[in-house]
Amino acid sequence: ESKAQGGTALVRPPTTGFLWGNGIDIYWNSTHTHLSLTVTLPLRNDATDNSLAFDADNVGSIQLKIKPIDSDEFPDFLDLGSPVGINFIIDGPPTSQSIVIAKDVLQVFDFFDDNDTVLIDAIVSDIAGNNNNESGFSDWPEIIVDYVLPDITNNSSNLAIEPGAAENYHEVVGYWNGHNTHVTYTIPVQPTDIDLTMNNGRVDLLGKINTQTSWDTLGSIGSDDYYFEYEDEQILPLEIVVDSILTDDDIGVEDITGYEEGLTIQFSAVLYDRAGNPVNYSDDWPELIIDETPPEVTTVTSTNENGIYNEGDVINIAVILSETIVKDDVVDESDDATVELNANNIEPYPDAVFESFVDDTMNFTYTVETGHSTEKILAGDAIGAGAEIGACIEHP
Repeated sequence: ESKAQGGTALVRPPTTGFLWGNGIDIYWNSTHTHLSLTVTLPLRNDATDNSLAFDADNVGSIQLKIKPIDSDEFPDFLDLGSPVGINFIIDGPPTSQSIVIAKDVLQVFDFFDDNDTVLIDAIVSDIAGNNNNESGFSDWPEIIVDYVLPDITNNSSNLAIEPGAAENYHEVVGYWNGHNTHVTYTIPVQPTDIDLTMNNGRVDLLGKINTQTSWDTLGSIGSDDYYFEYEDEQILPLEIVVDSILTDDDIGVEDITGYEEGLTIQFSAVLYDRAGNPVNYSDDWPELIIDETPPEVTTVTSTNENGIYNEGDVINIAVILSETIVKDDVVDESDDATVELNANNIEPYPDAVFESFVDDTMNFTYTVETGHSTEKILAGDAIGAGAEIGACIEHP
């Protein structure tokens, strides 16, 4: 059994099978640092063979072998590193032993290069020097060398983030507000030409707060939605939803390290081909400003002069808020931005009509109607939403 390790292989491997594997085969990619091989030791009479390790001073050895497949230049196995002594544990050898081969040992061989495929065998020798000559495998695990990064030509700056909310709430582009429940990643995967090396690849979704230097990996770790399974066809942009809060070790939007009102969430992604070679999307990260605090009405006033206004007269009303505001394009002003007036003694009270907004000020107009009257109020009084402003205005 072989596993290429280091780099992306230890970030978030597939949930089953070999790391960056394809069946019994594995890939060696541009980030790997070493190869871990587990050698199964032969038994004698269905028990461990003490001739492989009698005591700590008398042990056999394991010699790893390597060769490229289908090569006339290297038809036979070559030694891969030096022989390794078999471990002695308590009363004999183990049933298997792991051996780690460093990257520089593998790269000594000219045939261990991009687009090459190699086989690895193990020769087990006992204390007396008897060995198995070869493992006798009929179904060799292959190690496929692939150093080429995914091609994100014209895609690296097209990552898109869209905040979402429950029904009947408005999302505002560029903001994460108190109503948002999730974000949707739209991730371009490959260029126009079909790239077969992307089959069985995946993406990692990243997020961080602008004050932080490290990225969190978002979403459900190991989710099938993050892997590509395509054969001879174009991989369309992925759409992946990440909820605001997730359970266990999964990280949602509001679980990101350093999440705080007034800061900015930055989003990115890493694209991996089937071998696990990673490429980051560009530094042009989509961002959402965290603003979950509703604005408060601090002042309701008017630009009209003091006086009594009659039917048909128009009164300008300004509602000043505690912060600069933005308006979603889907907001219906007649339903979502109103000031209720006490210009009538019975319900329903009339509403002022929304006209415009600038920074922290919302502007309304009210046209005096027949029968509307009210007691004098002070237009500069600070009053809340549903402001009671009458037809008689006197400035303080």
